[in-house]
Amino acid sequence: MNTSENQDDVEILRLLQDMGMTESEARVYKFVVENSGGTTRDILRTLSLRQPQLYDITSSLERKGFINVLEGRPKRYEPLGAEIIFREREEALSKNREIFLKWASGHGHDEHLERPAIWMSRNWKSFKTNCLEIIGHSKRLILFHTTMENLENFMDVLREKQRSGVRILLMLFNDDIQEKRLAEIAKSGIFSDIRVLNMGQSMTLIGDEFLSTFMPRNVLMKENVEKYGYIFRDRDMTWFLTHHFFVGWFSANTVINPVLKPPLTYSIQRMALSDMQFLFQSGFRTVRLNVKGIYRRNGKSLTANGVVSSINVDHDTVNFVMKTDEGKDLVVGGYDSKIEDLQASEIMITEISR
Repeated sequence: MNTSENQDDVEILRLLQDMGMTESEARVYKFVVENSGGTTRDILRTLSLRQPQLYDITSSLERKGFINVLEGRPKRYEPLGAEIIFREREEALSKNREIFLKWASGHGHDEHLERPAIWMSRNWKSFKTNCLEIIGHSKRLILFHTTMENLENFMDVLREKQRSGVRILLMLFNDDIQEKRLAEIAKSGIFSDIRVLNMGQSMTLIGDEFLSTFMPRNVLMKENVEKYGYIFRDRDMTWFLTHHFFVGWFSANTVINPVLKPPLTYSIQRMALSDMQFLFQSGFRTVRLNVKGIYRRNGKSLTANGVVSSINVDHDTVNFVMKTDEGKDLVVGGYDSKIEDLQASEIMITEISR
């Protein structure tokens, strides 16, 4: 970024590139708009371009429908109406949407999800697109830890997923909380649970149990820093991020709690444990479960029914003790359990009572 450009200039240049211009085209078009037109000499005097380069840029902008080129001495460039340009691009996108989606879906787009992978997005646009894709693929649960400002980029698509039955947990950084906007978000109905963490950890988005993204706090929070983040299509890394999400979650301040009505089924043990905590805090004395999993020591499958007798949560340990109908105490953990008796693959809260 040119040091003489303010944040508004940077935002406009980004927007113009999103509309299909190269960076050089965006700078020329921005100059032409802000000066109600311009000649070759005007542009060359202001921007660091060579005349042949400018010719290629203006020819491209004319071809794409952004400017008119008025022949004469000197040649002059004038912008087309901004509203007309925007409307034409909206119509073109709408017209081509079905063609593009049909083509993309017909080429095995979802098969890549079966192959674990880790990669790095080196700019905000790419990282955001990967986040949107993870939201789109999520079928049951989304965990999202971010700032209030950044959340606004995802509200529409999150609303769509909530309407399709996906449960969404939101944990916000405390850095940029605006109470009025927070109340509006809480009333939106998009999020089943909202909490605020005093010291936000990182931007983390987790879809179900397999897809996740991570952007370091210092990258997310600092302005004028090149944005980068990591994308994981891998259960082990997603579990690692899920663990750290819930470490923050269990210590965060509650804004809204879920409405829970059994039966409730979970594939993530920490999600089940969070709801159990809320039920006990709400005055329910008995939480009855059906748990499926394997004994950690011998790998044998087990299905058990019983009640929750205690919950253990600290930075390293997140589990609960279940007293089975046969009178046995089982310590139940989740994926990659190390010290628990049982590694749960599915937990169902079947009944609650006061």
